[in-house]
Amino acid sequence: MCLSNALAPFKIGLAISPLGALSAGFLAALVGVRNLILYCAIAGIIITIIIWRFTSVRYNRYQEKNEIEIIS
Repeated sequence: MCLSNALAPFKIGLAISPLGALSAGFLAALVGVRNLILYCAIAGIIITIIIWRFTSVRYNRYQEKNEIEIIS
């Protein structure tokens, strides 16, 4: 297995990471580090609730159990 194939799912994250670091530095200079951490935590909670509410993520556990029972 080639290293580039092993990292294929992570390529987007590796490409976005420097952009996130630069934007975080810029935003921290504008609003302050403490406030930036607070805002990011609030945004993370809101995004998690939205994904949980409007997608089928919460049903994955039950789907996996059903698939295992079907295979058995």
